[in-house]
Amino acid sequence: MELITSKSNPRVMHASKLLKKKYREEYGEYLVVGRKLTAEAAICGIYAKTIFVTKNFLDKNEEFCRDIFEKIGQSAEIILTDDEILKKISGDESPDGIVCIMGCIDKSEKIDKIYNNTLCDGIRGGVIILDSVRDPGNMGTVIRTAYAFGTGLIIASPDCADIYSPKVQRGAMGAAFSQSLITKPTADAVKELRKNGFTVFATALHHNSRDIRDVEMNEKTAFVIGNEGNGLSEEIIDLCTGSVIIPIQEHSESLNAAVAASIVMWEMAKTNNR
Repeated sequence: MELITSKSNPRVMHASKLLKKKYREEYGEYLVVGRKLTAEAAICGIYAKTIFVTKNFLDKNEEFCRDIFEKIGQSAEIILTDDEILKKISGDESPDGIVCIMGCIDKSEKIDKIYNNTLCDGIRGGVIILDSVRDPGNMGTVIRTAYAFGTGLIIASPDCADIYSPKVQRGAMGAAFSQSLITKPTADAVKELRKNGFTVFATALHHNSRDIRDVEMNEKTAFVIGNEGNGLSEEIIDLCTGSVIIPIQEHSESLNAAVAASIVMWEMAKTNNR
């Protein structure tokens, strides 16, 4: 275990760069910040490349740290540091003592399989497509809810909030380690799902929108959730099988994207659990 206390140390500088998406993509790494997410990563068998831990945290959580080092840190570089270093690495003003660098999960195999009838035919729980959902809190909430309700797959457009950002990871509360999620342009996803026998509904106020409670669903049902401010484009709506609305009080503002997605996933869960 090496001691590092300098913010200009190359390993500290490298770790802090992973707060930015372009560096996460360049290095194929991301940060797992805090005790809760580190424990979830261990449960899911996500191995760490580097573990930064403060002496104070280590002293107060010896058993936890020993368990983490054994489960996910067997081949990791373990670095003892201080709170100031962890603030720089995590971007958090009150880090709780541990930050891990993990390797991004290669989802290319799943992207290939979903459209060759291998994964498509095996999905259980339906599909949610997120179109330009850019708020990290919303993205994290959708992932967390999808895992809780047993949603089979999330497809996120490339301009959605990055699943590997600390804010998304924090919002997902560990569900991002387990929930099936791939990246695909929305139009391509809708076309390919329909080609593979899925019924795809746009969640949007449209001239032919139906009440979501009146829609028949099964394992091959998908819903598209739009951007927080702009909703779905006419192009995407026209590509879908149809459109649905979630009834709300007259004169009310439209629902938050994560709330709308949660209601849709609850409706899918009710159908698929019968």
